[in-house]
Formats: sequence, C-alpha cells, structure tokens
Amino acid sequence: MKYSSRHHSPERSQTGNNPVERRESRGFTLLELILALSITALVVVSLSGLLLAVQNAWTVSKNYHDVGLHGRAILDRINWMVAQAGTYRINGGPVHLGLSVISRSVDGVALPETLVVWSGGRSGGIQEKRQPAISLPKVNELVIYTPDPSTPNNLVEIQIASNSSTIDFADVNFATTIQSLITGSASGDRLKLTDRLRTCRITEFGSLLGNLRFELLQVPSDEQVTTTTIGSDQWYALPWAQGMGFSRGGLRTAAVRLEIQLETVRGSVFVGASSPTTIPILGSASLRYAYRS
Repeated sequence: MKYSSRHHSPERSQTGNNPVERRESRGFTLLELILALSITALVVVSLSGLLLAVQNAWTVSKNYHDVGLHGRAILDRINWMVAQAGTYRINGGPVHLGLSVISRSVDGVALPETLVVWSGGRSGGIQEKRQPAISLPKVNELVIYTPDPSTPNNLVEIQIASNSSTIDFADVNFATTIQSLITGSASGDRLKLTDRLRTCRITEFGSLLGNLRFELLQVPSDEQVTTTTIGSDQWYALPWAQGMGFSRGGLRTAAVRLEIQLETVRGSVFVGASSPTTIPILGSASLRYAYRS
C-alpha cells in the first residue's frame, strides 16, 4: 500500500519548468477595518452635507422665484385696475377722480396701506359709462386693496357686492367709512392676491401688521388747482399733461406708487424695520383724466 506525502508538491507553471508557490489570502486586520469604516463614514457625511446644501439652495431659489411671480401678478393687477378708475362731477362742481390712498394710525405710526379704486368692480367697466359721471360712486363699484384684517400676511382685493349705497371720495369722513367697510367685509368679499405679505410689529407687543405702502400723486396737485386763479397766466402755466390746459381745467396725471414687501420664509415676524428674508416689490400705476374746476 502506498501512502501519499503530507507535503504538497509545488505547482508548476504552464511551461512545466518553474514551480509556482501558492500564497494563501488573509483578511483585514482590526485596525484596517476601523480605518476603512472611518473613511466610509467621512464620505457619507460629506455627501449628505452636499445633498443638504443642494436641497437648501433649491428651496431658497424656489421661494425667491415664487415671490417674484406673486409680485409681478400683484403689480399687473393693480396697474390694470388703476387704469380703470372713473371720474365724477356733482352739480357743476369740480371733477373728482375715483382713486384714493387711505392711512390708518397704529401705535402712533401712520400706515398708508389701503388703496381704493372706483373701477366698477373686479371686471372694471366704469369708464364705459359717461365720464365724468353725474352721480356719486356706489360702494359695490369700489375695489379696495389692503392687508386682510384677520390675517395680515394676506394681501386682499375687497369688493362688497351687496352694498349699493353711495360714497363720495371728497367727503371728510371718506377714510373712516372705508375702514368700516374693510372691517365689516365678509370673507367672501375678499380675494386673496398673496399670502406672503411680510408681517411685523412696530413695538414688541404691538399689533401684527402687513407691510405695504401706497402713495397717490397728482400733477398738477390738488393744492395747485385749488389755490391758482382759474384762467390766469399761472393757471395755464401749471404742469398739465402734454401742456393741455384750458380756461377752467386741463389734463391731469394721477400716479400710484407702491411698495409691497413679500416674505421668502413663511411665518417670519420681525419687530422694527429690518428683515433679512424679505424682498421689496416696487411699482407704479398711472392714468390721465380731464379735470374741470
């Protein structure tokens, strides 16, 4: 009986001449495993940070894009509505433009945050009637732009369709009447234009306020047309639009300038004037109308 040797003979190469030594593979040592896991963890953390940075950048970019779209839509809407404003003249008196900016006082600060337009309603149409009209505007023909009284971060367009009473833009109580209409308006009267209006408090425990501002300018100004002698050389020298002045009137320009601060981070509330996440939207709207004293 033949017994095999306990020692394996070395393998030979394909040529059969030189023996090839067999080497057995070995596993990683504990130190090598720890180093490999540490490197892998660092790579994972780096990739996670990179992905988070990309996600945050995308979110910020999207918020800025959305705010820009809201701003352009609001400016287009107000611009169109201001261009629809009508005029009226009662009992041979001066012509009044159905356009006004209303301020309210909060914590000792005057806020010109409300724009009132006599346009005929949300679809306009008042200029299709006789201009200037010989009757007072009706409340249901007004469109009001202001922060929502119950949710100040909402900029709303208010039309109270159920109220057919008359209103006079020249009345000394006009601003008070408009404020009462805003406060008493139903949710169905309010069309939300944006929910990104910046909100803040003037004082730490003050009222929450939506941040927007309107300014109405007329050329010639109300002071100029009421203090200048009608038909005089100074009257003709007033800055009438396109130089079109006549014995008892002329062509006036009315312009509404507005600043709307929109928030890129929803729910942010600041005390004071500064906000690092707000974008100011600036714009203007104008029209020309025939004035007669």
